[in-house]
Amino acid sequence: MAAHIRDKASVVLIARTGWEIAGFAIMQFGDERAHLNLLAVAPRHQRRGVARQLMTWLEESAQTAGTFVISLELRASNTSGHAFYTALGYREIRRVAAYYARTEDAICMARDVRPAYVHSQGAGTCAR
Repeated sequence: MAAHIRDKASVVLIARTGWEIAGFAIMQFGDERAHLNLLAVAPRHQRRGVARQLMTWLEESAQTAGTFVISLELRASNTSGHAFYTALGYREIRRVAAYYARTEDAICMARDVRPAYVHSQGAGTCAR
């Protein structure tokens, strides 16, 4: 986390309710692509729009920076996360076997956030 805070190409975003941290996100920006490294919402704040607000802010920041493709990975077992990202317009690009701790597959997803973009299957890549 500290390395991302110091990295000029990374954004560490925190959502708060009063003084309580409700969630956070970490995204790295490249010249042409951004990568969502982590998105987490505290259990008591889930399903209240916190993750959507974090993603909206990150997507708008990517548009402002001229970085239009955002990619991410999530555990294949994370069905609620998959549904969330799909609802935001992210598309599955591929799966990577044993990505997490060499035991669980990853689903790689991406989205082009240009306002008038017509989605295509080849929009992104998966790290590794």
